Amino acid sequence: MILEKKLQPPDVGEKILRVTPAYLDSSERVFRSVAVGFREEDGKFVTAEGSQQLSTLQSPVAALYATRSGVICRTASNGYTRPDGSSFGLNFAAEQAVSVPEPAGGVATLFVGGGKTVLVRKDSLKDLTNIAGGADCAAVHHERIFLGAGNVLSYSAPLDVEDWSGNMAGKVSLPETGGAIRALLSFGERLYVFRERELLRLRADANDLNFSFERVHFGCGNFLAGTLQPCGEKMIFATPRGLVSGDGSSFRYLPGSRFGFTFPARPQTANSGGKYYALVLRGGKNCVFVYEPETDRHHFLDLSAECLAGAGDGVYFVHGMGLRVLTAQGFLYGEAQESTLEGEMEIGGGGGETRRIDAVSVTGTGSFLLDLETEYGKSSISLEAGRKTKLARVLRGTFLKFSLRGQEPSCAFRALNLHFREETP
Repeated sequence: MILEKKLQPPDVGEKILRVTPAYLDSSERVFRSVAVGFREEDGKFVTAEGSQQLSTLQSPVAALYATRSGVICRTASNGYTRPDGSSFGLNFAAEQAVSVPEPAGGVATLFVGGGKTVLVRKDSLKDLTNIAGGADCAAVHHERIFLGAGNVLSYSAPLDVEDWSGNMAGKVSLPETGGAIRALLSFGERLYVFRERELLRLRADANDLNFSFERVHFGCGNFLAGTLQPCGEKMIFATPRGLVSGDGSSFRYLPGSRFGFTFPARPQTANSGGKYYALVLRGGKNCVFVYEPETDRHHFLDLSAECLAGAGDGVYFVHGMGLRVLTAQGFLYGEAQESTLEGEMEIGGGGGETRRIDAVSVTGTGSFLLDLETEYGKSSISLEAGRKTKLARVLRGTFLKFSLRGQEPSCAFRALNLHFREETP
């Protein structure tokens, strides 16, 4: 008896690949995804931070410093301007500015760097280098000011930034094997001492001189000065291998293989609202990397910024001759601009079959421009959210690059939908 073999007709019906935030985060078929001007929120992409101009600068700014009273600007000639417009001069370019408590109340600002330590009050300057020593970094912890210089950690008397020689002040020389002190951070109940090749945790109560050091094993390589920021319950910093997040006891590398940026020679970072902001180089130009430890999400802002600092609840930057502050949402400069989501991913069938994309749609609100590219061709199209739009010609492929660009600040979307059919022999 001859049995007939029944052939199954090929499935030529339309199918949809929904490219959602969750898909981009978790699918092994996604090789790269980068949000520039978009950020993820409640399962959708929304337009990220905007900005507004605060003032027009009279001279080019070389650095910004975050203080309790706001952001201070420094020119290349080491002239410093306060938020109220008043100015003062220092004979060095400060690496860090720290707000410190005064014995009679109030707050002054301590500038350190280049072997100098200078206390700046509203109406006076006082050079503390001869009594406190020159410093490269500083921190306030339990009413004391701590300074780091080389392998020496100095500390003031409680609540007295000018007392560095009394019974309650002193210095600690650390073993040279850990390298120079690069940063100090008061985090929780401990002071963290970041050295070139090690991290120390110090217990130092205000009225207690029995300091105790504990080495923290984090195995993350050499620390990059200028990258450290406290962000809520996490501290974020960088090594040559990438960004690190930790709670003071345990640390992990962030999934930096998809970040695609490098830090400039002088890293500039900030924190605000529990987020980490860093001025970085991406694609040969300056932009700002934003990381949210609470959600483990990140995005970029195409700021073209020269300087960056966080003060109070704001993140400030310099663009051209304007001092600007980030806003919660909007286009960065209030002009024609695009928020972009880029991605590269595999789209072929389970057996490597070629797929034919003939239409696209966006689940969300707003107007978009979409560029698609496969190994066989390219296509560009304008889209209105909620409307399925046919491509001018069918796009075949197993690998896809895409760039979805929002055309207005109100743009938001939950999915980019690729309408396709399986290619049949």
